[in-house]
Amino acid sequence: MEILDFKSENLSLAQKLSKEFGNSEWIWNEMAIAIEKDLDGFITIEKNLPNQKMIKILLAQEINFDGVA
Repeated sequence: MEILDFKSENLSLAQKLSKEFGNSEWIWNEMAIAIEKDLDGFITIEKNLPNQKMIKILLAQEINFDGVA
């Protein structure tokens, strides 16, 4: 995935999945940084945000039922 829509249902999903990692505050902090950097409303690949890939993976896990993600 190159970009993901930053919708409220995706945020809710990311929050639910991040609890499984036991450090949801850290993940939400990184998500907040991504939102701040991304003014057009999409999460994009940004080399200056090393943990952004984790956010994209968390969102992809729920929408990809074939197990590719």
